[in-house]
Amino acid sequence: MARLCFLLFTLHTGSVALGQLKLSGIFADHMVLQQKMPVPVWGMAEPGKKITVRFAGQTKETTSDEQGRWKVSLTAMDASAKGSSLTVSDGSSTVKADDVLVGEVWLCSGQSNMGVSLNEVDDADKVIAAADNPMIRIFKVAQTPALNPRPDVNARWIISNHATAGASPAVGYFLAQQFQKELNVPVGVVVSCWGGSSVLAWMSRKKLDEPFFRQNVPYDILGLFENHRPGLLYNGMLDPLIPLAVKGVVWYQGESDAMDDRFNPYLYRYALRAMIDDWRSTWKRSDMPFYIVQLPNLYGGKTWPVLRESQDRVDREVSNTGMITTIDIGQSRKLHPTNKSQFAYRMADLILAEQYHIAKASKYPSFQSVKTDKDKMKVLFSDADGLKTTDGGEPLAFEIAGKDQVFKPASAKIEGTSIVVWSKDVAEPVALRYAFIPDPKVNLVGGNGLPARPFRTDTWEVTGQQRLAQALPVKAKLDTEFPPQKILDGEYKDWQWTGSTTLDALNTNKSLQKLGKDKVKVQVVSRRNPDEKESSPAISWKRSMPATANGMTFEIGAQLARANYPYPGFSLKVGVQDGSKLNLYQIDFSMLTIVAYKEEFIYVLANDVDNTDDYQYRLAIRKDGICQVYFDHKLIGVIPPEVVEDKDAVAKGSFISFGKLRAEGDIVVNIGSVSFDGTGAYAPSEKANP
Repeated sequence: MARLCFLLFTLHTGSVALGQLKLSGIFADHMVLQQKMPVPVWGMAEPGKKITVRFAGQTKETTSDEQGRWKVSLTAMDASAKGSSLTVSDGSSTVKADDVLVGEVWLCSGQSNMGVSLNEVDDADKVIAAADNPMIRIFKVAQTPALNPRPDVNARWIISNHATAGASPAVGYFLAQQFQKELNVPVGVVVSCWGGSSVLAWMSRKKLDEPFFRQNVPYDILGLFENHRPGLLYNGMLDPLIPLAVKGVVWYQGESDAMDDRFNPYLYRYALRAMIDDWRSTWKRSDMPFYIVQLPNLYGGKTWPVLRESQDRVDREVSNTGMITTIDIGQSRKLHPTNKSQFAYRMADLILAEQYHIAKASKYPSFQSVKTDKDKMKVLFSDADGLKTTDGGEPLAFEIAGKDQVFKPASAKIEGTSIVVWSKDVAEPVALRYAFIPDPKVNLVGGNGLPARPFRTDTWEVTGQQRLAQALPVKAKLDTEFPPQKILDGEYKDWQWTGSTTLDALNTNKSLQKLGKDKVKVQVVSRRNPDEKESSPAISWKRSMPATANGMTFEIGAQLARANYPYPGFSLKVGVQDGSKLNLYQIDFSMLTIVAYKEEFIYVLANDVDNTDDYQYRLAIRKDGICQVYFDHKLIGVIPPEVVEDKDAVAKGSFISFGKLRAEGDIVVNIGSVSFDGTGAYAPSEKANP
């Protein structure tokens, strides 16, 4: 099993000398401030300094705190296209931002489709040539991950013109263009995005540390790029912007969570909801508008329907959100559609209608209810006045299924704001889906020309759903227990020594010590002694296990006395035969960290843990193949298996092994027992749970 090294990051602390007066980097020349709401302005100075901020006839004063931080709030202002200077003084020095306007400001975030530049869109030359508009300003945050919140951002506000527009993010530019045209005020767009990023990367550590996410989301994923790792982009690219006054947020992200097996498209319905709550809480604006671009059609995007459903759930259930449906304007073979103006204009219309009360086509026909009458199903839509097809033909992309859960293509006809659906292959339908495939061909629209939203009426399990933690039967003590001392004594013949040298050699080197009461002290040191040619070898025992179809639970009772870097920890490894495959699971535990392995990726399940006492490390492998990991009777993570299809490995069947699988590093661990139960997957006892 491959191992990847830890990625190293440098925390950016800014280049300003301690005590030097400074405006936060977002307050720079050519900025746009948000109209009609208080505008926070902040920065750094020498501790205890009196700070005076002046802008457009306003004067605000404060005193820098003991860390040198200061912040004031400008009174709400009307829009102004006349450039003014934002000036800050501490009595001995002055800094300022010139040509600052007041208008509408929107934060645009997400991954690569939010960052695609105007140079890459359809008719780029014409669009860029017509981009001269000094009322449009764009600020793009540099791609900067951080293990801890960064204090500032380094970027510039760019005035839109034919010389600068080519590098501007296309969605942000087209949004600003429409807002400026309709509202006739200056528009500023702050773009903070990173291609390939996960939704978890944009969440704060505080939110990620809540119980639900600590159980279902790896604390960290080592071996992945910075834009995937939980919390890193929030720290580096969002936190420095808070509490910037913005009208709202436009979010275009989800491709990575839908396409990458390390993330969970079903979990996204909880993660996106939590991220919105996270941002609103940090901004202290519980109703901050949040708008979502639903993923379009894409050939080969097998889990995109589930991700779209997750986005739809969030929009339906979270207040003051909106979502545009793009199932009809994606470009099947392009992950980055070049018709970005269509996406942006559709979003602009929705926002203009809902936030600025300007009449625009903004309602999408949406599933409301379904009734079954013999062999037909009738779907009622909301926001469906004038329901029609774009080509005058039969509505496409409907499927129905019976109790066998096998979906068949269906015929459909429009009846007012309803659709009647049937299939000659399904005599007794119980479930219906519309456009619930990666790349559907659709033609159903409302009277305003906007497409019907994809949906399904069933609640059957879909890809990723099993990756959530589940309630398991409770069993405090597993049926079969093997004391390591008896294994060492050779009483259990079915346990095999798998180390790189003999047991006698280990005893001679005092790497194994009997402690009594069926405990074994394992001491492995990689350093070479003067009279030894080789460093101490790895230590591991292994035994075959009976196959089971009901799930298995494995446990090791251990006390870690010492574990020094670079050794990651003592290991519990399990292989469970699953037909023609072998599912592998492994956790390593050290002084401060518990990690799990899958392929070349390391999942950190728990961090900063003190496991120097007697603890239980339990792997509850459910019958669906997913493993729930428990430490000290607490659920700390859900991990998928590493699937092995090697015939020789599969032929050997299920197994359990424990021990130190590497020869480097120092470790002292007391092993009390190794246990398993093949009659099911079990959680620890309820009494032991906090």
